[in-house]
Amino acid sequence: MARNENLHKAKTNKNDVFFTGDYDVEQELRFYWPHFKDKVILMNCNDILDEEGTGSAFWRYFRQRHDILGFKEIIATHYNPDGPSFGMRYDGVNETRFELQGHGEFDDEECIELLKESDIVITNPPFSRFSHGFVDTLMKFEKKFLIIGPLLAITYKEFFPYLKNDQVWLGVNANKTMQFVMPEDYELKGKAYIDDNGNKIGFVPGITWYTNIDNRRRNEKLFLVETYAGNEQHYPKYDNYDAINVDKCREIPKDYYGVMGVPISFMCVYNPEQFEVLGGFNNYKPDTADTSFQIYGEAVPVMSTKSLFRGPVVHKTAKAFRVLIRRRWAS
Repeated sequence: MARNENLHKAKTNKNDVFFTGDYDVEQELRFYWPHFKDKVILMNCNDILDEEGTGSAFWRYFRQRHDILGFKEIIATHYNPDGPSFGMRYDGVNETRFELQGHGEFDDEECIELLKESDIVITNPPFSRFSHGFVDTLMKFEKKFLIIGPLLAITYKEFFPYLKNDQVWLGVNANKTMQFVMPEDYELKGKAYIDDNGNKIGFVPGITWYTNIDNRRRNEKLFLVETYAGNEQHYPKYDNYDAINVDKCREIPKDYYGVMGVPISFMCVYNPEQFEVLGGFNNYKPDTADTSFQIYGEAVPVMSTKSLFRGPVVHKTAKAFRVLIRRRWAS
């Protein structure tokens, strides 16, 4: 995956107001229509919601489809860092605006009350707080959700356990390049452009939908064609851990049932009936690692640095974060 400078800046500087486009919203939400009937749907990070609801692709999507989707109500809150904000409600007949006392941040007390009232949360949360508050809040109140985040969130120690324990999984559209309206201070590169309304439009790779709502992708098994027997040299064992390294998901061998280290993109094709996720293999410090999901190997030297490395190492070369998995015999 290409280096994602915009997301790195957002996570570091807390400047992550990326506004989702209509196309990307439609491409994912169309797979969940049966789940919306008679539900209260909350969009609690709807940063560009205006008084007519025309600024938000999420609000617009549901507002235009009430007769088809049959939801009970949609609620959206607008974030205003400079002062009190507002929210909107729509029940298929009446659309009303209500005032907020605070800034409209998702964990403000009044927004938590709206969360308690809702059944499903659908939004693009601030990436800087994706695993530092937002997902934890949804899990605490046992809410169903469909949210956007970076693929790299898989590596976050606060978020990975939810994936390992099958409490959260990836949506139908995972590891995609999505189009966003970007903050004014971002330098646009490549295919980025300014639209007719003066908005900076950028294309950000490595973006993923995360959810705890069942979808068709989660139930599809990965078709395996490669073999381990006779190709052992293509699947070297780690220098410091008893598992084989697999660099590409399509190269997972169909005849191997031991522990394998695979790239994080594996979670895009993960089926819990076919594989078991054992943990995340990274350069964790033993004194701070949570061994229930953080896996580290023996400290060994690598060629690129003088320091020792406890993460995945093959032939003295350090590898990026690996998800350790094992085939299920029934698969």
